[in-house]
Amino acid sequence: MPSFQDYSTEDFLQESSFCRYCSGTDPYAVNFWEKWLKDNPDKKQEAKQAREMYYLLNGNIHPAVFQQHRRQFEAAFQQHLRQHTTTVTVPVKGIRKLSFLFRAAIVTGLIALGGYAGWQWLQPPAFVVYSSAAGERRTFRLPDGTRVMLNAGSRLTIPHGFCTSGREVTLSGEAFFDVQVAAGKPFVVHTTGMDIRVLGTVFNVRAYPEDKTAVTTLLRGKVEVLVKAAGKRMVLAPAEKVAIQTAHPAEKPVLTKVTLQQQDSVAQEVLWTRNRLILNDLPLREAALEMERWYGVRITVDNSISGKLRYTATFEKETVEQALQALQQSVPFHYKISDHEIIISQ
Repeated sequence: MPSFQDYSTEDFLQESSFCRYCSGTDPYAVNFWEKWLKDNPDKKQEAKQAREMYYLLNGNIHPAVFQQHRRQFEAAFQQHLRQHTTTVTVPVKGIRKLSFLFRAAIVTGLIALGGYAGWQWLQPPAFVVYSSAAGERRTFRLPDGTRVMLNAGSRLTIPHGFCTSGREVTLSGEAFFDVQVAAGKPFVVHTTGMDIRVLGTVFNVRAYPEDKTAVTTLLRGKVEVLVKAAGKRMVLAPAEKVAIQTAHPAEKPVLTKVTLQQQDSVAQEVLWTRNRLILNDLPLREAALEMERWYGVRITVDNSISGKLRYTATFEKETVEQALQALQQSVPFHYKISDHEIIISQ
C-alpha cells in the first residue's frame, strides 16, 4: 500500500485516484482526498502544486478560474518585461506596430488557451472509475441497476455511454456482481487474463495483478469465460469456479467446485462480502499481502521467514495486531510496528 505521507508533487500527479480527485469524475476519490488532506495538513502544499499542474497539463480549468489565471499571467508578464527590458532605438512608427502585433499575439494566445480549456472542461469523461482503497470495501449500483461490491484495493472502470452502447466493464482487483437482466445486452467483465460474459447472474471475479492466480466463481445463473492466452471458452454452472495462473496464462485453466463454509453454507470465495478475511493454507508472504489489502497497512516479510510455513485462519472483527497474534499461535514469528509499517521476521 502506498504511503501518501511520503509523496512529492510528482508522486501525487502519478497517483490515478488523485487525478480523478482533480478532475472531479470520481465522487469517492474526491471524498477520500478531501478527508486525507484535512487529516494531513503538512502535505497540502505539495497536493496544491500537483493539482495546479494537473489543471495546466489537462486544460481542465473552469472558465471563471481561467479569467483569474489570465489576470495573474498578464501581471506576471508585465513584471517580467519591466525586469528584462532592453532599449532599442527604432522609428516611432515601428515601435507602435511592433507593440500592437505583440499585444495581439498575447491576446490571441490567451483566447486560444481559454477556448481549449473551456472545451476540455465541458467534455464528459471518457470513463468513470469506481475504486476502493486498501482496508475498505464498497457497494454501489451501476446505471443499469447491476449491484457491485468491490473488495479492498480494487478498481472498476466503465466507459461513458455504458448501457447505451453496451454493458462492458474492466476490473482490476476483486468484485462481486449481481447483474441486472437486460435482454439483448450481455454484461461483460474484462480482466487481464479473462473475459466473463453474462446475461443475468451472480458471480465473483478475483483478478489482482500481483496475485499468482485469477479466479471467476459462479453462484447463480450462467457465465461464459474466455481465457485469453489459452484461447479457451468455458461455460460455468452454479457453484463452479475457474482459475488461471497469472504468470503462465496459456496453461490449461483449472475448473473446480466452490468451497462451502460448514456453519452457514456460504461459498468461501465470497465470504469477504460478509466482512470475513479468509486465509486458506497460504504461505506467510501471501497471507501478509491479503492482510495488507484487508487492513490498509503496509506489511513487509523478512527473507529469513521460510516460504514453507503455511497459515489457515478466518478473521472478522479482529484488528491487524490481533490477527498477527493469532497467526503466531500457529507457527511462531516476530513482528514490530515502525513508521506505519509492520515488519515480520523469524
